[in-house]
Amino acid sequence: MTAPIGPLLPLSPGFGTPATARPAAASPGGFGNVLGDLLGQVRQNQAQAAVAEQQVVTGQAQDLGQVVLASERATLSLELALQVRNKVLEVYQDIMKMPL
Repeated sequence: MTAPIGPLLPLSPGFGTPATARPAAASPGGFGNVLGDLLGQVRQNQAQAAVAEQQVVTGQAQDLGQVVLASERATLSLELALQVRNKVLEVYQDIMKMPL
């Protein structure tokens, strides 16, 4: 489920911005799209876990194992999203510390 990384754009003289600047979400398979998909999956897993837990409370759940599985899937996907966020922030901070 990993998307290929696109080519780097040449920098324009002056402000250090790419010559053909475009938002990350506009490029197909870009990093922004991958993060958006990850967050969407986290939201979906949490919603499924909430529905399953509500079914347990109301007595409608047929299989308690499926409820536990949905809850763990939601927890693990949230932990993964947090670890990705932490790693992105760490890389950003490392880049900002680099001398020009």
